[in-house]
Amino acid sequence: MPLPVPPRGSEDLTQELPPVPAARPRPSVHRRAAIVLAVAAAAVAGFGGALLLVQRNADDRAAPAPPPPPPTSAAATPPRPPPPPNRAS
Repeated sequence: MPLPVPPRGSEDLTQELPPVPAARPRPSVHRRAAIVLAVAAAAVAGFGGALLLVQRNADDRAAPAPPPPPPTSAAATPPRPPPPPNRAS
């Protein structure tokens, strides 16, 4: 199948796009180091703040559970030792 023929004068109506600009240059080593340090400082500050919040709420914790009740008198008596074995002479 042949391609359609463009109408007369259509090339005059079109415009060429400007060239694509070159890729931005990579940031310098100092700039990358500054970004890494800023992210690390933010992480340290975030974790430090979280630890401070956890420690501050330590006083707000519930009271410890009450101790278990003392054993009853039946359970307080130790079991009797087994009888000695019979020795035949």
